[in-house]
Amino acid sequence: MGAPIPASFAWANNVTLAQQAEWIADAARLSRESGRVSLMIVWNVNFTRWDSDPMGGYALIRPDGNCPGCATLGAAMSGLAANSQPSQNALARPANCAEAVAWGYTAEQAAKWPHLDRDGDGLACYGT
Repeated sequence: MGAPIPASFAWANNVTLAQQAEWIADAARLSRESGRVSLMIVWNVNFTRWDSDPMGGYALIRPDGNCPGCATLGAAMSGLAANSQPSQNALARPANCAEAVAWGYTAEQAAKWPHLDRDGDGLACYGT
């Protein structure tokens, strides 16, 4: 943004956009892989404030409209569901079919969880 980071935020002076993107993607990946996190909020997506609390300096969407963290985060999220034959532990456990479909799981992937594959045919959440 052109303005220097205030002294109270100097600890972030050397954080690059690539590091920010990687850390957010890692947080999303770890949250999903844990099977314990059902919602992750990415704070400070598009703030523009730049003063004693320079929120704009940490926003994912940069002043020029570019969002390097968005592509990295998207790749991390879609990469989990892209495995053709994942083990049950490789994917986060969806609470229901709507969530499995929203996460991009195939019918075979969703069937890894008995609560979704109620008839035991190896397919779940198809047609939803």
